[in-house]
Amino acid sequence: MRWNWRASGAVTVLTTTIAMAGCASSEPQKPIYRDMWASVPSPAAGQGRIVFFRSSAKLGGASGDQVKVNDKPAGVMPNGGFFYLDEPAGQYTITTSSAPDKPLTVDVAPGETKYVRMQVPFALIAGPLTPSLEREPGKAREELSMLRYVGSGPGSAVAKTQ
Repeated sequence: MRWNWRASGAVTVLTTTIAMAGCASSEPQKPIYRDMWASVPSPAAGQGRIVFFRSSAKLGGASGDQVKVNDKPAGVMPNGGFFYLDEPAGQYTITTSSAPDKPLTVDVAPGETKYVRMQVPFALIAGPLTPSLEREPGKAREELSMLRYVGSGPGSAVAKTQ
């Protein structure tokens, strides 16, 4: 019997296509910051905004830590994502599930936006996801421009309004 290379190639292409389709997510794509941010309303009177973001990175990319604000769940921080909270002006302590002993304290004034960078420190082995305050809003917005909105967790101000 003679081997049919043409049929073999077609079967390979078909099998690969089916396998790739099985990996595709049926979940709709989440919006990108640059496409959605202009439509996000400003915080209510007396409130400030905290924007949490995590740039896409290969190091520690698989982890999606729980972010807590004042010990309450605020959201999950995946690689390449962002979310925000509108909260009353005041002081907030931010931690992650992988680094509860490395808190960041942020003071938020009415109408003010603070940007909290979530990152895995560079090391031989990927470490915990830790928060740090981005002091240059322009730099934060530039990085945010390509990140996807991931929403916020239960109990947060954003979750209550959506």
